[in-house]
Amino acid sequence: MSGPTALSDTADLVLILGPLLSDTNTAAWSAIPKTENVVKFNLDDVEMDGQIYQVRSKTVLHKLIVNLRQQPHQSSTQPRAASVERSTKDHSVVGTQHISQDAFWARMSHFLHPDDTVLYANGTPLIGSRDMPLPAGGSTQVVASGIWCSIGQMLPAAQGISLAKRDNGIPGRTIL
Repeated sequence: MSGPTALSDTADLVLILGPLLSDTNTAAWSAIPKTENVVKFNLDDVEMDGQIYQVRSKTVLHKLIVNLRQQPHQSSTQPRAASVERSTKDHSVVGTQHISQDAFWARMSHFLHPDDTVLYANGTPLIGSRDMPLPAGGSTQVVASGIWCSIGQMLPAAQGISLAKRDNGIPGRTIL
């Protein structure tokens, strides 16, 4: 893994909704994604590729949703251009051996399937999972929001995502 932003740097697209970047939700400013693959939705503007467009985010998101609903959902069968390779190192825990954060997240990555949606709750999951490799192929989605600094925010988000996937016939699991 290449560093604290490996996940967002290798993603095809990173959407940041209502960003309030601070040292508490960016791992002391070390987890800021590159701007090439990021779209930031602020209240009164949308930022893409270093350009700021003075338009209400709500309007853009509404048009995006309408457009997406008109197209059938398709999973990508092509591997991602810059996918993170999964570790081949054995991360088994033997006896009373301590479990490290690095070993835990590397081991958890083998649990994921293409088309899963993974939500990283605030705190340890938000920071620890930032280098977790995602499966090649498919369209694994990550939802990571430290903006609320609230331990309970991701549970209702997971419920909403699960229902949306079910109601729209979108494949994959929702994992919190």
